[in-house]
Amino acid sequence: MGGPLWRPTGSLNTPRDEGTAATLLPDGTVLIAGGFDFYTLASAEIYNPTNGTWTLTGPLQVARDYHTTTLLANGKVLAAGEYLARTPKLEKGRFAGRVMGIGIDA
Repeated sequence: MGGPLWRPTGSLNTPRDEGTAATLLPDGTVLIAGGFDFYTLASAEIYNPTNGTWTLTGPLQVARDYHTTTLLANGKVLAAGEYLARTPKLEKGRFAGRVMGIGIDA
């Protein structure tokens, strides 16, 4: 069987064991945002598959796990939803835009 193989790569800066959202960005990097590791996370990182490194970037405005992230046509990433059993209320979606990493717009 030919094709891509799994291979080791760099470690995340922040451990995430469930509920994390990933989005493939236009430049081939991958945005990982939120998740859960003993508590709901707001942190975000960008993975560079060329060199296998993870870089911290701007956090979500609201910590989220079991949410979704979607790349929009304008290059921004929408983060919406969350696991309601750990969070008292569902917040409106927040946008993340690429400016030297990820900056958060209200």
